[in-house]
Amino acid sequence: MDHYYNRSGRPNDDAINAWIANYWSDPCYNIGLYHGGGNFHCFSDGNSFSSSLILSENPSYTADDINDIMRDYFNVNETIFPRLSSSVDATGHLDMWFLPLSPTKVLISKFSTNTYSEQTTTDNAATVMAARGYTVYRTPAWYSGSTHYTYTNSVIIMAQAKKWL
Repeated sequence: MDHYYNRSGRPNDDAINAWIANYWSDPCYNIGLYHGGGNFHCFSDGNSFSSSLILSENPSYTADDINDIMRDYFNVNETIFPRLSSSVDATGHLDMWFLPLSPTKVLISKFSTNTYSEQTTTDNAATVMAARGYTVYRTPAWYSGSTHYTYTNSVIIMAQAKKWL
């Protein structure tokens, strides 16, 4: 699956899916969304998550439209959480505060009380995930000046993929 990568200065980032598909002799489907890396997490239970950045990057689509696209192409049910304020995290990506650890576990940043909107966003997401049956772990997050400090901006690969080379 491929989306339009909307970050300038990195043209090869938008070409990798087609290259992999060609290498594996598989089709590559363009899903029609503009979507930067780091703003999509998918669980093996059929749930996926993004921040509301996906809505601002695709203003002609509603949240329901995006959920339909994700279901059609990825066979997942998309949940869109609010993004962190741009004064704390300029990327707006979900991976700056949310990380799948396993099919049933998630790590979510915990902001201190002096960052009210970020604290509300991450605390609400933790509540939603726990209500859905996920084990939720919290890790400290903070910002100082214009830098956002996090322990969640990483990737854990949990499934065996085709051999690359």
